[in-house]
Amino acid sequence: MMVALVGAFTLPDAVAAQEYAGIVVLGAGILLMARGVFTAAEDRRLLPFALLSAVATATYTLIDGLGARASGEAVGYVGWIFVGGGLLYSAVFLLWKGTAPLPRRRRDWALGSLGALASYGAYGVSIWAMTLAPIAVVAALRETSILFAVLIGWLVFGERMDGPKWAAAGLIVAGVVLTRL
Repeated sequence: MMVALVGAFTLPDAVAAQEYAGIVVLGAGILLMARGVFTAAEDRRLLPFALLSAVATATYTLIDGLGARASGEAVGYVGWIFVGGGLLYSAVFLLWKGTAPLPRRRRDWALGSLGALASYGAYGVSIWAMTLAPIAVVAALRETSILFAVLIGWLVFGERMDGPKWAAAGLIVAGVVLTRL
């Protein structure tokens, strides 16, 4: 939703009225899903951090979407982001902690590599989509991942699905539908 707000003034994308409506409905669903944050005093103190996180996410989303468009090659753009970030992170990590925290078992390296590949794929698809569709719409649709988290919580971990959670899920789905009309 933050990307849509900022993008309305900064992006060259043409976003239709029903797409903005879908983004707003989807955002309302996400806020309803997170309603507990607004009821507990301890959680409210953390809201500034959540808002800063939203600003950071919106910033890198805009940069990545425009960067992939400018490069002309989304897969290569994402590859260089991963390689550059990975090398920088690894160098800082090794200088700071040495090799002691590195995994020693082959299985741990294999699982880490599988996770990296999945992350690359998910991120790559998202960035590729931003080269074809309005960045704000893609960013909003990417946030529907909360539905999978809720579904996993309900089906795997036995979390309770109350009325407001079902309503929030419905709003998120309605928002997606509105963006695609």
